[in-house]
Amino acid sequence: MNFVPFFTRILRISLLAIVLMGFQSCASASKDTLSQNKVNQDSLDKGFRNEVLSVARSLKGKKYKSGGKNPKGFDCSGFVIYVLDKVGIQMASCSADQSKCGRTIKVDNAKPGDLIYFGTKGRINHVGIITENSKNKLMIIHSSSSQGVMEENILQYDYWLKRIRMAKDLNSFPREKPISLN
Repeated sequence: MNFVPFFTRILRISLLAIVLMGFQSCASASKDTLSQNKVNQDSLDKGFRNEVLSVARSLKGKKYKSGGKNPKGFDCSGFVIYVLDKVGIQMASCSADQSKCGRTIKVDNAKPGDLIYFGTKGRINHVGIITENSKNKLMIIHSSSSQGVMEENILQYDYWLKRIRMAKDLNSFPREKPISLN
């Protein structure tokens, strides 16, 4: 047996194994990087949604005012305009116009921070911000004409259930300001 061809064959096999292990580590690094990027994006999304909810909840108890768009008094669309402006999203001035923007999603798939629209006879006339969505709860925060800014489980009221028209994904609205995770 000639030692040089045998040694050359072992060397080639070893080099091939090293190269293949390098590709494998690159592949797993790519998967790890993609997974980490997804985790980072999910964290940013959750942080942004929490920021929206924090602003909205800080306004609970503010009175209702027709056409109101500030803490002295809000109507439903003015409340949404004010809250989203604080996190860098510009919105249309009325709920009907707001409902024409953004990506429509199934209410069942809506997350906290997403918008929910209500109406009758093919017309949108109310908007709120979803704060919780589970099997037995669909919590929203909104400005009602009778109680001002409040948070409630609308699954308890036929009035609201009959009027749900759509939900919109918060992330489908362009942001004017960078996301803050304070």
